[in-house]
Amino acid sequence: MVVDAHQMRNDKPVIFSTWGLKYYPSVDMHELELEKAIKDFFYEEQEETIKKINLVNVKGFVELNTFYIESNKADLEYKVSAWVLEEVYCEKDGEIVLECGSSIPYLFIVDYDNDTDGYKVVDYFIPKDGERYEQSLKEIFTSSVRRQIKDFDMSNEIQKLKFKIEEDKDNYYKSH
Repeated sequence: MVVDAHQMRNDKPVIFSTWGLKYYPSVDMHELELEKAIKDFFYEEQEETIKKINLVNVKGFVELNTFYIESNKADLEYKVSAWVLEEVYCEKDGEIVLECGSSIPYLFIVDYDNDTDGYKVVDYFIPKDGERYEQSLKEIFTSSVRRQIKDFDMSNEIQKLKFKIEEDKDNYYKSH
């Protein structure tokens, strides 16, 4: 039997192989749907901000890394701990420039909305800034999620999110 231990350590889908027979676990669409609801939440917020400011060729981008999903299936409510990188770009004097953005851990409360037959962010929590950051992390996230947040923050994982946004930004502005 062959098992990809590297994939297992990184919470990724694992391919099991036994004497030529292969098992491919199904893709967890549920997690993807929750992540889409979170991204949609940010895109809606960005649209509101864009309407308030008078800029040319403005576009927002969002990437996230999910740490943990806790579900209350009886209430169809989910708590999603994630790191979110969001950036809004615009065109100024013929150049594409970063207008605003943030990179911070969030705890989202996501409910299933029967009216839209999809998930929707109904609330969120972010840590306070400065001296209160560590204490507010403790108030918002479990210890295992806090460890993941610190590891994520200390590693180059944020750079991976940044790279994805740069790629999306370049593709968007090349086509517009």
